[in-house]
Amino acid sequence: MNVHLAPLDMSIPMPAYRDIATRFADDFARAAGTPDMIGKMYEVAGKYYRGIKDKGDNSHDSTIWNHIHRTRDYIRIYCEANDVPAEIHHYLDALMIGHELFDLKKDARTQRAINPEYIIKTWDLDREFVADLVAMGTLPGQGYINYGTQVTSRVMSAFAKVVGDLPDHKSTIRLPVPEQNQSQRFRDKKDYLYDGLELLSRAVLSGKVKPGTPFDEFLLYNAKVPQYLSNMDVIMRNTHDPIIKRNWGEQFMTSIMHLIPMRGMPVPAAALR
Repeated sequence: MNVHLAPLDMSIPMPAYRDIATRFADDFARAAGTPDMIGKMYEVAGKYYRGIKDKGDNSHDSTIWNHIHRTRDYIRIYCEANDVPAEIHHYLDALMIGHELFDLKKDARTQRAINPEYIIKTWDLDREFVADLVAMGTLPGQGYINYGTQVTSRVMSAFAKVVGDLPDHKSTIRLPVPEQNQSQRFRDKKDYLYDGLELLSRAVLSGKVKPGTPFDEFLLYNAKVPQYLSNMDVIMRNTHDPIIKRNWGEQFMTSIMHLIPMRGMPVPAAALR
């Protein structure tokens, strides 16, 4: 049985797991997660997530861990319903534990940039796995259109995004930030872009578009995209973004820029070597 996680009647259905795994056999063959990988990610998360709040939740105990645990529940439900092999479940689970890591930009205690190479070497993590983590994070000042292109440039990050992360972002479980505190971009994501990214992720996983397809072009020119998502004002507000902001300093950009795809380009595994 295939699980459709989105509550909406989406124009591009979520493909069956077996079809995804067959279509992207090489990606799924290298995504062999283990309980040890999950344990390592708990160590990494324990180092960097301490005291971090969930910026999208207004509840009194909105730590980032509340969001992390819910995304892991979505992964578990999907994997159990679709007979996903244990090693793929472990891989996705580990991604969910660490998927907020590169949103933090820097260690809150030391104020130093979170360096992918340091994480790879210290915890002996697979480079492809860390590339997926990086693809799920955001750059300073990055708009959501550019981010959508980035996260769907890699099959496993797109898979984890649509199965685990987006359902929680779209869920009513999270208490919304008060209306007066919501930025226009925050409202754009809630009202348009989360649905759009879910469609793009599904399209990538179903083979209808290639990984790394520009998110804005997909919204504007794909006939399967509902008209309300082809909102030019929303797209323009979230497309032209200054990727590099000087106030973040050179350390962060030096450590991470070689892992982030340029517009429409996938993250090369070799960039992590």
